[in-house]
Amino acid sequence: MVRLVSALSLAALISCTTAAPSTGSQRIEARDEGFSFEEWANGIVAYPEGDHLSPEAAIQAAQEFGIRKRDDLTKRDAVSCNDKGQLKASLADAVSCINQLAARGNANCHIPYAGGAALSTIGLAQIYGVTVNKAGSILPCQAFAASAGRILDICVHPGDTTVQGSNHPNSNIQIHLGRP
Repeated sequence: MVRLVSALSLAALISCTTAAPSTGSQRIEARDEGFSFEEWANGIVAYPEGDHLSPEAAIQAAQEFGIRKRDDLTKRDAVSCNDKGQLKASLADAVSCINQLAARGNANCHIPYAGGAALSTIGLAQIYGVTVNKAGSILPCQAFAASAGRILDICVHPGDTTVQGSNHPNSNIQIHLGRP
């Protein structure tokens, strides 16, 4: 009976400690597999009041542990790095834009049909949305943060402090991350 109670207590403790990831577990995961800006943004979305890496610490983790490259071809196919000829955004400012969008909680970001919209602009970075939907498109700002994080995961090159890219989170919307 004592062993059964001990085993059940241990199982309950394990489930409680794995239910809400902490910054420490995020760092361990980064060390083992590389860092993901998309997962960092999703962590802020899932636990807005949680203990998350600051934008500066997220960049440091990416530089220290490398960026995790996924084998998910469907996500990679939707991202274009636009490395030729266009001015790139500051990586630090791009990460701050993602943090700003993720922190908006469930607030919606609206993209009008004609001309698109700047969703976040900080310093030398801008996340800009364009839609083909004539009624415009509305998604939670968090979705745009994750989409921009995916751009960083694929388009940031080791040792580079700039980034440029676009992503199609769905068939109606294109997200651009670049210099304003």
